[in-house]
Amino acid sequence: MRKEHKMVLGKVDYNNSGRKNCKAVLEWSLSPEGEFSMSASIWNPRETDIYCGGQCVDEVVAYFPRNATAQRMAEIWRRWHLNHMKAGSPAQVAHLRTLGEWTYGRDGFNSHYDWACEKLKEVGLLEDASYLHNGKPYRYGSAWLKEELPADVRAEIESWG
Repeated sequence: MRKEHKMVLGKVDYNNSGRKNCKAVLEWSLSPEGEFSMSASIWNPRETDIYCGGQCVDEVVAYFPRNATAQRMAEIWRRWHLNHMKAGSPAQVAHLRTLGEWTYGRDGFNSHYDWACEKLKEVGLLEDASYLHNGKPYRYGSAWLKEELPADVRAEIESWG
């Protein structure tokens, strides 16, 4: 059973009104199988709706630069969020990481998938012969792969709550 956790970081002046009246929250879950996910939100002053929510962890945590725990949580989110839904084999992911973050329109590509496939094709990794999936070399994006959390990262996530 997936266990949901929440951490209220404090209140922020999201509307630049001079008042810190918008609650900032991080939420995460870690399944017994080691599947990790995290999201963030900033609530309106009455807490009836959110101004921003979802994959805005960096934006929310930026309001708390001296909160070492929140900063570390964001680091882990950047690296391990949805570790059970990876489009690439370890070799494919490692190669793409050497190229840096993809941004919309980079190198003339409007989708990360098309960009990644082209970059992998250039180095002979579009189909990774070193990683078999269902008995065949794994083609980038053809399945969701799981990247296991290292034991120390899993223990750290569990320590949050």
